[in-house]
Amino acid sequence: MMRKIHILLAVQSLVAVLVSVNRLGTWTLAYVLPNEFLRWVDFNNMLVLPLISLVAFYLLKKTLEYDSPQ
Repeated sequence: MMRKIHILLAVQSLVAVLVSVNRLGTWTLAYVLPNEFLRWVDFNNMLVLPLISLVAFYLLKKTLEYDSPQ
């Protein structure tokens, strides 16, 4: 149980680091579509990284609920 909790918390920490790297990196400054409405950095910060974080949080919550000793 503790191993799973540690992995899920590590995923949350990795997402925090990826948000910083994504914002500071120059490789995500290109545009997603030719109309130049949305950049990859914004797309990652609004969709990809929050979804990863939400899934990790949900799994952590379920792990703590069902593996509780009570």
